[in-house]
Amino acid sequence: MENTQEILLELDEFNNKKDENLEITQNLENFLEIVAKTGIYIFPWTKVKKLFIKKTKNVLADLNFSTSTQTLSPSKISYANQLKSQIIERFESFNNAPFTIQRISELLLKPTNNYTQQEKYLRGLEKCLMVVTTIDSNGNKILVENGYSNGKISESEETFNKLPMTPNLNQVEIQVNIEESEKMDHEIRENACLSKDQETIEQTEPMAHENQDTIEQAEPMVQENQEMTKQTESMLHENQKNVEQIDSINDENRESVEQTDSIVHANVEQIEVMINENQTESKTEAESI
Repeated sequence: MENTQEILLELDEFNNKKDENLEITQNLENFLEIVAKTGIYIFPWTKVKKLFIKKTKNVLADLNFSTSTQTLSPSKISYANQLKSQIIERFESFNNAPFTIQRISELLLKPTNNYTQQEKYLRGLEKCLMVVTTIDSNGNKILVENGYSNGKISESEETFNKLPMTPNLNQVEIQVNIEESEKMDHEIRENACLSKDQETIEQTEPMAHENQDTIEQAEPMVQENQEMTKQTESMLHENQKNVEQIDSINDENRESVEQTDSIVHANVEQIEVMINENQTESKTEAESI
């Protein structure tokens, strides 16, 4: 790490600030990325612990998953808040970094990489903190964390420290084991969901059979209605023909009436002409007499 001295100075400044004034600089973010890649935090845990806790609080406050837009029940919200509190309390209880610090750093830097739901992410992060083995700044296992008692090493710790040191676990193997454990947990939950789905299917099958029976009973009625509809359509078609025929007869009658009116009108005119002629002749005869 090229800027080790600069990061150390920023850590000292960071640790001297009050919690409400804490801000994680870019150099400190870069430091967390190095821990996520290597699992080595190079500085004493007392200098970096506050940084990890602050980063954890920021992430938990700003969790934003695609499925989190759905309305959560009050019980789920309460459970999530409880998990967040437990995660912070567990982090604060460590006197040295948990041996899962590399995986923890990855989860803090990229919360949505492997998780799509807030609850699963919180459980995954909590699982990484529910360990008792810690490591020094170079990644070497040093003690079982729950051996502490009021800041002093207990007899059980002294006994542990006298035992031959076990070989250090490779960080890649640790990460793989954690990921496999999370994968198994995910599969178990999926199987549980499938089992519930199967129970739901079995419960709905009788209803489906009843619906099928109802459909089969209704089919004859539907066929009868279809036949009645066809008969009604046929009657309507015949009535339409009759109406058309009546309209045709009415048209013919109308034409006949018009022709009759024309003939009557012509006859009336002829009669009037004849009457006029007779009147003229009668007048002429009367005058000659």
